[in-house]
Amino acid sequence: MPADALLRMGLGLTLVVVLILGCAWMLGRSGLSALRQQRRLREIEALRLGPRQKISVLEIDGTWLVVGVSVGQMTLLHSQPAGAPEELCATSSAPFAATASSSTPFTDLLTRARGRG
Repeated sequence: MPADALLRMGLGLTLVVVLILGCAWMLGRSGLSALRQQRRLREIEALRLGPRQKISVLEIDGTWLVVGVSVGQMTLLHSQPAGAPEELCATSSAPFAATASSSTPFTDLLTRARGRG
């Protein structure tokens, strides 16, 4: 293959890549990405328990939902009005602190979700 053909092919490939990146940048600047931010459902935080299990805090319409997620199931563990993460820790850790030594349904569910039960 002559050097001239390789040069044209390389420039053509570079032009296509630059056009794709430019279009992606323009879509991001045009406000179409703002449509994603107006969703009613938002994941606040997630904690991975294993390769296929996690606990997530979701916000939907001013309510926080703590859900356990596995391969084929999603289970509601707790719900409360939306607030700062500090509020979640302050309001929900106190009931569990008093019964940390006893077995609670949440503890059993967490143990099963981790695959140890």
